[in-house]
Amino acid sequence: MVVHPIEDRDRDWMEITLRSSWGSTAIARRAELLDVSKLSGFVARLDDAAAGLLTYLVDDEQLEIVTINSLRRGTGVGRALVEAAKELALSSGCKTIVAITTNDNVNALAFYQKVGFRIRDVFRDSVQEIRQLKPSLPDTGQHGIPIRDEIQLELSLTSD
Repeated sequence: MVVHPIEDRDRDWMEITLRSSWGSTAIARRAELLDVSKLSGFVARLDDAAAGLLTYLVDDEQLEIVTINSLRRGTGVGRALVEAAKELALSSGCKTIVAITTNDNVNALAFYQKVGFRIRDVFRDSVQEIRQLKPSLPDTGQHGIPIRDEIQLELSLTSD
């Protein structure tokens, strides 16, 4: 597997992948709408085919994973993308990596915890505000769970 920063040649594929996975390139989180197709990130390739995507923002001493997509689950793509983000965060002087997901996304919650993240905050009923920005967000998500809350997970990069 090869993981590399997003290049110009990846942008069309990136937009297709984001639209397929998220319904749009606009992602709402923490009452903000972001066009993630414009963000920096990493692409994972298996057998020379794009197999995963991670987008991120760096703010002060924190790297935020905005989106992560593994197109070949169970192959280590997600873990490799997080490791690439971790290396970048460390070289940029970041102290933490965070990710935000909704309460229905049990697969993401399990994945992040498997790779070392811990739940930092739960923003109860915050999805109501997000729906003002992105009305297409459904009321019910994975496994028939009502989408209500955002959950922030954190990976500490310091020994504290």
